[in-house]
Amino acid sequence: MKIPKKIREGFSWNEALFLAQLSKQVYELFQHQSSVEARDLKELYQLLYPNPDWTLVHTIGNSDTNIRGLILKKNTAHQYTIVFRGSIITDDGIVEMTDIATDIQWELVKYSSTTSQKIRVVRGSFAAYESVADQIGFFFKTLVGSIRDEDIASMKEL
Repeated sequence: MKIPKKIREGFSWNEALFLAQLSKQVYELFQHQSSVEARDLKELYQLLYPNPDWTLVHTIGNSDTNIRGLILKKNTAHQYTIVFRGSIITDDGIVEMTDIATDIQWELVKYSSTTSQKIRVVRGSFAAYESVADQIGFFFKTLVGSIRDEDIASMKEL
């Protein structure tokens, strides 16, 4: 069976494989987190995964929900990608139970940030995103220069 290069407009196998590779990298990178300062994660990332097209510009995380992620920027465009580490699998091949409450929430729910009622996301993934959404929003508001005093006050609370 021959797999088409494009399944439908907007989908790219190359991009899908690249994003899968980024997902693997975020797992590997955060294995080092306990021994590396947060500010040094960017340097470690560039050393482990040199890529002339993409640069790690910010890390995100929430200790309460055990969520970790990366924000990368395409060097030739104003294009960003956000990559999350999902459940942790230990060296013994066991899923770490701290994430189990989020992992088993497979119900599809409306994605509240869109106007289309047809868009649904997995409840557990959405809960994980929501736990770091303020950090992501703060990053992009900083990027475009639209930070307000309320934004800074809310980030101090985190």
